[in-house]
Amino acid sequence: MKLILPDFDRYHPDEVLRIPGTKRDVRVFNGKGKHAESSEHVIHVMHGLLGEGTVDYIAGHLSEQGHDVYTHDENEWHPKRRSRNVHLATSAAMDYFKRPTVEHFVHSDAVRAIVDSVVHQTDKDPEELKYKIVRVTTVDGNGTNGIPINLFEMHQEGRGIVELAKKSPHTSARVYGRSIMNFLNSPVTSTLQGAWALRYDGRPDIAVIENAGVPVRSAFQDQDFVIRDPGDGITMPGSHMSAVIVPDTMIDLAA
Repeated sequence: MKLILPDFDRYHPDEVLRIPGTKRDVRVFNGKGKHAESSEHVIHVMHGLLGEGTVDYIAGHLSEQGHDVYTHDENEWHPKRRSRNVHLATSAAMDYFKRPTVEHFVHSDAVRAIVDSVVHQTDKDPEELKYKIVRVTTVDGNGTNGIPINLFEMHQEGRGIVELAKKSPHTSARVYGRSIMNFLNSPVTSTLQGAWALRYDGRPDIAVIENAGVPVRSAFQDQDFVIRDPGDGITMPGSHMSAVIVPDTMIDLAA
């Protein structure tokens, strides 16, 4: 696999942590190079429907920019349980990094889990807080645009998939291949998660965490036909899969 897909496979986590009380892992990427330890906050990159292992490539790129980053495996379909796992993963990562603040970078359907996790953490007594969430950044976030997903328009996303395959063939093949394997391993879980996503409106939940003092910024790709750009957020070039295949989107937002 490494010989076939060398570009994707060059990034490996510095440590793989087991989340206490679960069978899930947290993969941590230390800031590297001349910018090492210059990251103001720890960054958490979370996948949506694509499944585990599909955002490690982006995490590796962010670590090369000097950021301390973590990702975690997540195949739980129920939003409340997914949010609980986010909190446990973040607690384990922050213990590892010995850092007090974190920013969540979430793609696509990870929005609902992260919103519930933020509410869970901010509702605690200040003396019980394990970490402070300084911001939530959603990229092509499900439910953040106020526009229901239109299944009849999703075929247009095929053009973006082709363009990404031309631009980054190794990464595209690995992300799509890993996502297909994730689905085959847990078809029921993946289907249920997708069903939850279809009519989700995340704006009321986002308002709750903004009222709790956690700022949220929403970025959209201008050629995304899955989560369409509403025109009032941060607009970036690309399609729905661009953020997890081409690192430019996440790097620009983290700068």
